[in-house]
Amino acid sequence: MLGAVLFIAVVYGIIIAYMTTHRTDEQKANELQSIRQCQQQTGEEAATAVEHHRRDSCQEMIEQFEAKYGHPPGAEADSEAPSS
Repeated sequence: MLGAVLFIAVVYGIIIAYMTTHRTDEQKANELQSIRQCQQQTGEEAATAVEHHRRDSCQEMIEQFEAKYGHPPGAEADSEAPSS
């Protein structure tokens, strides 16, 4: 019985590891597009609380992208991403 539970735990661990580390070019392109849209909707000046929150959200997206891919959006490695 313990062996079966251990086997299931290992299988779940492998599935979770695969899902968290497997990254596709399509995912990366979608994340880049989301960051660009966020930046376009956000001005340099945050006059209202909503604009300030939106700017902070964009910055958080950028930080998560850097942590995930090891470089900031727009770096040389992103030049191959589709721009549609």
